[in-house]
Amino acid sequence: MSNLSQLYLTNYLLGIYLSQGLSYGNDGKLYETTGLYGQSKVRRINPLTFEVELSVDIDGKFFGEGSAYYLDADGNGRLIQITWQEQTGFIYDSETLQKVHEFNFTTTPPSHEGWGITYDSSKQEFIVSDGSTFLYFWDRDTLVEQRKVEVTRLDGSYQDRLNELEYMDGIVCCNIWYSDEIICVDPTTGKSVREYDMSYLWPQDERDGADVLNGIALGNDHVLITGKLWDRMFKVTFPDWPSLFETSADAFNDETNNAGNHDNSIDNEDTTAVSYNFLRTTKGTETMRLLLNDLLSSPQQQTTSTNNNGYLSLYGPRRSLTHLSELMTNDGQILSSCHPLAHNLGRVAYQFFGSMDGAFDGMVGTEDAHLLRLCNAAFLHGVIEYHLRDSSLENLVAAAGEIEDKVCSKLVNVDSGPWECHHGIGHGIVQRYRMEGEKAVIEKSQKSCRETSAASECENGMWMDHFAVSGNILAMETRMMASDIVLEELKGALATLGVDQTAIEGRIRPPPFPQSMQICNSGLSDFDCFIYAATEYLLVHPRDYVGAIKYCTDPSANIGMSGLQICVEGVGTQCAKENMKDFSVVEEVCRTLDAHQAASCFQAALTYFRTSTENESPKDAGLCDNLNQFKQLCLNI
Repeated sequence: MSNLSQLYLTNYLLGIYLSQGLSYGNDGKLYETTGLYGQSKVRRINPLTFEVELSVDIDGKFFGEGSAYYLDADGNGRLIQITWQEQTGFIYDSETLQKVHEFNFTTTPPSHEGWGITYDSSKQEFIVSDGSTFLYFWDRDTLVEQRKVEVTRLDGSYQDRLNELEYMDGIVCCNIWYSDEIICVDPTTGKSVREYDMSYLWPQDERDGADVLNGIALGNDHVLITGKLWDRMFKVTFPDWPSLFETSADAFNDETNNAGNHDNSIDNEDTTAVSYNFLRTTKGTETMRLLLNDLLSSPQQQTTSTNNNGYLSLYGPRRSLTHLSELMTNDGQILSSCHPLAHNLGRVAYQFFGSMDGAFDGMVGTEDAHLLRLCNAAFLHGVIEYHLRDSSLENLVAAAGEIEDKVCSKLVNVDSGPWECHHGIGHGIVQRYRMEGEKAVIEKSQKSCRETSAASECENGMWMDHFAVSGNILAMETRMMASDIVLEELKGALATLGVDQTAIEGRIRPPPFPQSMQICNSGLSDFDCFIYAATEYLLVHPRDYVGAIKYCTDPSANIGMSGLQICVEGVGTQCAKENMKDFSVVEEVCRTLDAHQAASCFQAALTYFRTSTENESPKDAGLCDNLNQFKQLCLNI
């Protein structure tokens, strides 16, 4: 257990209620929810004076529990709250504390209780406790459970009674009910990485009727700690945790509490960022989400508006581009960043609507064609390049000619319209040949390997090197175009609009686009291709092993059951390579698969360990000690 410095706040005189949730908002205010039937409240507090600025009672039939401040898809300040045994949650407007949404949830059966909740803005997900050993992860927009992890202490024991939560510096810090401890766990593995004894802050024998420690809120340069029925708070710093407050100011202002801990996060966000870097800022992702909402809108999904001349009177690509034009007029940062925004919109439009005609929405040859010229015709380029990327090599010239006839020739009344159209054709042609060039390199390398005396070993090295290089190339494209960010915002937009995402599976390419997966599936491949394929994804998303499994299973990869089996074994192998002292990480990753695939995944990890350690026993290395599901498999090898 680590010690920490603290400052006792004598002016916190609000302890007549059972504190259940505590969080700072982007507006600088402190938000608290309290419990007990008939006494549960939602409160906004001035953090300087600790005066209650606004307090709202919740229905007496609910026992209020944890809460968390967040920004929704439209950038509105919101407060989410869960209840104890009613399986009901509420979302409030942070300014008025008026309820804007009510929802139902489930956690650990049979009771399905709600205890604590916090928010990870980098993944746009809520993290929920229910008093069990599990933490649940819900999507921000759909409130659908994405996954769960089981929490273990530093000594390997399982920890239940997880109560109020706070996400900070990439990990989840948890109050333990009826304990004066706070443990902070890795959200991927559930393993405790920090543990703090808070008992000396206010010893139990001095509390005189006050209840247990329960309340953690991250500020710019401190963490607020309180408890149930406490008449005081403590400002706490962590001398052993220097990175916590190095990024907390940005985290507080930009709702990026996970800065620097995940590839998809906003690392020390530059609020002045423009161009391609803009897409990796909070404002950039929110702008992308708004434009995607516009792009995917339909007449039935329009919001009633008196603005019949603005973007709200439109729908689909016209609405999205008109909205972008208005944003560019009013916001210099968006004006300087419009090209990657519009380029990505064009790519998504082609994938979602399935054709150039659908993506252009009848604008070509009409007075609305000027929208295709917006921001150096970036939308136009995105549509054209993806159309050509989907063309066969034999039909590539004909496909380019079709674009000239149907699009370029009809943009003569648009400033530089034909020039921009042909420029987009250039984008698409080089991208298509680049994909084909990758295949040609493999064919020639494979032919040469098969002329050596150890063809199998040679091909193994060939595939390993290939995916390392292609992964770095794709990492650069993904980073520049922020296609990972766009995909997440697209999922959120689809959820917001109520679009069934299963209906478009296989149409939207996940980042990085699985070009090499298709090479593995083209007849050139063998075991070694699939076993290394997921390393391409992991170069773009370091240590995101669960994401790598999804990369293997994505419908657009279309690699069949045999290829899928080998691909997930490759994920197990790579996970083992990067966690040679802790196979519980491998177990957690493999457990996300069905029973047969999970066993194959973990078996591959064990095989890699023995191969790389000159046949050392995993049991003798102590790797089996902290395992559960695969402990016997580990012991038997």
